[in-house]
Amino acid sequence: MTWIDSQDQALSLATNQGKMILLLAGRPGCAECDYMHDTVCESVTPPVQALIQEGYVPWYCDIDNSNEWRTYGADLTSFTLPMICIINPTNAAVYVDRSFNIQRAETFYPRLLNQAGFQMTNAHINSISVSNGVARIEVSNLIFGATNDLERSVDPQLPGRWISATNFVSLSRTNIMEDPVDPGFERVFYRIKSVP
Repeated sequence: MTWIDSQDQALSLATNQGKMILLLAGRPGCAECDYMHDTVCESVTPPVQALIQEGYVPWYCDIDNSNEWRTYGADLTSFTLPMICIINPTNAAVYVDRSFNIQRAETFYPRLLNQAGFQMTNAHINSISVSNGVARIEVSNLIFGATNDLERSVDPQLPGRWISATNFVSLSRTNIMEDPVDPGFERVFYRIKSVP
């Protein structure tokens, strides 16, 4: 993952991309800072790294070489590194969420997910193409971290004809899936459903 090292650049990117800012303020060589930066933020299970890439602009501020972090710690007389802030670029003078020290990926992930501000709630199929017996289905407007079921039918008018083609957790707003198609069927229909 690529971290931005200036507040101005983080604000500009977050504003242009419609993302939140994740500030990690620490110092190189600090074991807790390195753990959050290199282990927790790079976690694949739970998918912290994918969530940061999808919903945040990651900004690392070396507190020994920059004062840009001070806005978010001005009310503190002391604190434990790292300082972690979630910042909305539309009101960048204040943080939305702030914490300190290390966190487990299992705890950090839901906090990030809660503040990501995703607005996509109506998943839909953008396109379907078939080539060499494989259907390629592009689904968009997915909710990050939600479980979805891509279902298939050869006759959607008959009851009970929808079967699950694949069940997946969305790690981005758009997913492209492949599904083998039986050449004996003239037509195949797909739909996407959220799984509670």
